[in-house]
Amino acid sequence: MVSLSCIVILVAAGVYFLAATAPTLPDGGMMGGGTQASSSWIVSAGLFSAALIIGIGLIVYFVIGKNKNTSNSNNGVGESSATKLNDRENPLSSTSKTRTEKREDTTVPAVSPRNGFQKNVGKNVELTRLESQKVPGRVATGCINLDGLLFGGIPSNFAVALTSPVCDEKNVLINSFLATGAKNAEVTFYVTVDISPAKDLVEKLPLNFYLFMCNPQADSFVKKSDNTFVFNGVENLTEISIAINHTIRSLAPSLGTRRACIEIISDALLRHGPINTRRWLTELIAALRSAGFTTLAVINPQMHPAEDFHAILGLFEGEIDISERTSPRGSERFLRIKRMSNQKYIKEEILLTGE
Repeated sequence: MVSLSCIVILVAAGVYFLAATAPTLPDGGMMGGGTQASSSWIVSAGLFSAALIIGIGLIVYFVIGKNKNTSNSNNGVGESSATKLNDRENPLSSTSKTRTEKREDTTVPAVSPRNGFQKNVGKNVELTRLESQKVPGRVATGCINLDGLLFGGIPSNFAVALTSPVCDEKNVLINSFLATGAKNAEVTFYVTVDISPAKDLVEKLPLNFYLFMCNPQADSFVKKSDNTFVFNGVENLTEISIAINHTIRSLAPSLGTRRACIEIISDALLRHGPINTRRWLTELIAALRSAGFTTLAVINPQMHPAEDFHAILGLFEGEIDISERTSPRGSERFLRIKRMSNQKYIKEEILLTGE
């Protein structure tokens, strides 16, 4: 456009000089007389002035426009840097903000109001859209982003494995799963060896929460109640199964959701080996499923040989995985749904950042 303005200016100047140097008639007039020559000069001067004004205007317009675009671009870079800085300053915890992202796509994070997990369901996929696509018969985990990936939660009456190393994110997910069930007046079973989280849950959750504590030291720390059962570790799996089955039979008939979290599988696998653990777990899953329970079973894959781990993993209809990898930013943990048999879910990885 600037070149076009220059051309217009040169053409107008040419017209002016052409008129000014036109040959005169014999009587001394220009192109038919003095008056006509004067008129030609005025017209040429007018064209030249107009072209000059237009050219200057176009040049000024484009120079100002270029500067404005450069300014906007710089502002955008500043905002992006500020956003990344804020992301790094927000660690993952049960009450703090977190940041999530896909490995390949850029996503817009938003903080879960209920726990330390981030709601992130992919590029151009908003939480409100997923809310409208909830699948009936799902059991909410209470982690809003995970429930989004599962279109509402774990399929009802499923037994799903949570494979994870020891980390805070795993504990957040377990506590959210249990607390969501108990607070919704759902019968909730928790089978564990960890005293600290169990102690807090027993003190805070209502009577529909049942604790099966496989730790002989629990008597000194856990509040005793009719819903608390203490065992001498995982040495006697049959004793644990009898207590769970007896509690199931004592429950009042209900059409509502029931949920269970089994967090002793890795301990049982180390103590009893894959054959006995698989046999015990097969019977326990069948008993819970027949009683209407949705089960979340926790396994630490770093504690077992691959063949032992997969011998147990094959018993479950779904798998939610928390894995840890090293990146230029350090050690990072990722959450994704690896499988959910014949069910709808989003195959997307979530980055959990706890700096």
